[in-house]
Amino acid sequence: MENLSNIDGYKKLLQILVHEYFHQWNIRRLRPKELIEYNYSKPVITENLWFAEGVTSYIELLIPKFAGITTEEDLLKELSDDIGYVISTPGRFHQSISESSEESWIKFYNRTIARSTIEINYYKFGRVLAFCLDIKLRESGTSLIELIRVLWDKYGKIFLGYSRSEIKKEIYELTNKDANYLDYFLDFKDSLPIDSSLQAIGLLLVQSKSYKIKTGLELNTNNGTVLVKQVHTNSPGSYSGIIVNDEILSINNFRIRNLDDFNNTLVVNKKNEIILSRLGNIRNTELLPEESLEEKWSIQKKKVVSSDIESFREKWIKLI
Repeated sequence: MENLSNIDGYKKLLQILVHEYFHQWNIRRLRPKELIEYNYSKPVITENLWFAEGVTSYIELLIPKFAGITTEEDLLKELSDDIGYVISTPGRFHQSISESSEESWIKFYNRTIARSTIEINYYKFGRVLAFCLDIKLRESGTSLIELIRVLWDKYGKIFLGYSRSEIKKEIYELTNKDANYLDYFLDFKDSLPIDSSLQAIGLLLVQSKSYKIKTGLELNTNNGTVLVKQVHTNSPGSYSGIIVNDEILSINNFRIRNLDDFNNTLVVNKKNEIILSRLGNIRNTELLPEESLEEKWSIQKKKVVSSDIESFREKWIKLI
């Protein structure tokens, strides 16, 4: 986790707290039918993790804003990051959101480097789906929050459990319109109406490009240590001989304790002296990071929108 003295780290903590607290309703009591009785001895297959985790991930962005702790700009920044992730994920052309949920226990948590290019993350894709669904529902005079309330009353309080058909049924009851679009969102690849959902509330998705350091290393931080989580094939990290679970101790004689230290200390297109720990043994190597062009997306407000759209956006960031 990011340093809590950093404002971004504090906001991340808030999101985690909201996420786990909201699980007291959404998954603790309001569960997919397949999870009414937990089975700890084998994988339990359900297509509804997009709702259990994706919707919860979306709510974790909204509640701090509803409470006045974060701003609309904070909300749009987080949503921008997730939409950018969705757009940048090659797996969106290979796997649907329902498939991602169904394959979570048998594939997602046993992920290989090869599979990472053909799979998606139901947390992040579920969050963006929840946003699109929320806008769709608000266009019909209700909201995702109201749908959750209804599902809680009918299926959560009494541990009845829900399936996709129950979700669609309750959407119909709330809007008097069929919810077959949910099938498209879930079962088709690259199916989320991101642009139209943003435009409905007067927002634009703007693409930009910037240069970033490419090492081919994916890192985790834990109690002041920086550990290698993954090493991409044919990358500067793989050429350096660094492997998974190595602890990066220093770069160019500077002690590394977090991701900011790692990123800020590396020098592009120059051999950097790396000291690492592997199974308790100290090793030295050199890392030659490259500079690569990274595409980014940000959400921006349209300069001119109608008063109806402006009002619609204001309602979106309010609890109803």
